[in-house]
Amino acid sequence: AGAPLAVPCDHRSPLFRLARVCVKDFSAEHEFPFLRSDRPLSLAAFAPPHAPPRRPLSTAHGSVEMNAGPLHVAWVDTEEGAISMDRFFHALAASGAPEMERLVGIDLEARPSHGPVQNDAALLQLATSSHAFLIDLLALRDSTALQEALAFLFETPAIYKVGLGLEGDLIQIFKSYPAWGLLSISPVLDVNHLFLAIFPLRSVIGTLSLSRLCVYCFGRCLDKSQQMSDWAQRPLTQRQCEYALLDAFCLLHIFGVLRGDVELMGDPAPPSRFASALSVPRKHRKGHE
Repeated sequence: AGAPLAVPCDHRSPLFRLARVCVKDFSAEHEFPFLRSDRPLSLAAFAPPHAPPRRPLSTAHGSVEMNAGPLHVAWVDTEEGAISMDRFFHALAASGAPEMERLVGIDLEARPSHGPVQNDAALLQLATSSHAFLIDLLALRDSTALQEALAFLFETPAIYKVGLGLEGDLIQIFKSYPAWGLLSISPVLDVNHLFLAIFPLRSVIGTLSLSRLCVYCFGRCLDKSQQMSDWAQRPLTQRQCEYALLDAFCLLHIFGVLRGDVELMGDPAPPSRFASALSVPRKHRKGHE
């Protein structure tokens, strides 16, 4: 008989976390119960003790009761809301706070497409460690204030934009709203690039989806049941709002865990070490410029 598989038991070890992903991928939780990761991640997991379980989110279509965890959440669907959000990010950029406090997680949702033509991006989620914005892109299609706010956020070097495959989101925003002229974004911190700095064997491990990264970092999976829901409907449901917030907010904590793993390897690099710039490729600009 072969020797039993040895699994590192230090929960802070990158190898332990990677073993958790492998066990999930091969549905082997019954053989390694201490590596189970079938509990879904939620915003409540990041909330401080005694945080209110539910808070109302006010929108033009009514109020949605939701668990926002540690976040102050704003629904942005008016010029005034876009201006207020712009002020927030200008203040963050000018704050002089440490780099790890000048991160914003970014994610995008659209109504699922069932053909070759993509539907317009419907919702943009932005999350810092304390505040989050759910931006109704459909309602603000002609908003000068939102265009200016996003142009500042996407280009300011003082705020790091954290994402997973952000180039695809940038392309979809540009194709949906070409008049905004949002052609580039920097500095960008792609969590998969940081993961590959820890485990560079791309051909063996590959890149990780957001759900697999949550298994790696937190030992919990993402509930993706809302991914294919109708993101153009208004109002969004409580589950849609919580799903959208979590996708953007968890990116910040994923980056923190991965950066800690890099430090464990003896490389205390600042976020700027992993930053890059993204732009819409020319082939996607044809017919839109």
